[in-house]
Amino acid sequence: MLRLSSNSSDYPQTTPQTPQSNPQTPPQTTPQTTSRSNPQIILKFLRLSSDYSSNSSV
Repeated sequence: MLRLSSNSSDYPQTTPQTPQSNPQTPPQTTPQTTSRSNPQIILKFLRLSSDYSSNSSV
């Protein structure tokens, strides 16, 4: 019973997480949208790519 109560309270918190799984959120995760909205993500991606290359070389 306690679990049910907890679930009820979690429901609203899980609702925002469900959209993430929905196909409506993917468009926001696309690199084209993110890069246009957050140019910093590109820098992070480039940095990650550089780190990956460095790690691969070692």
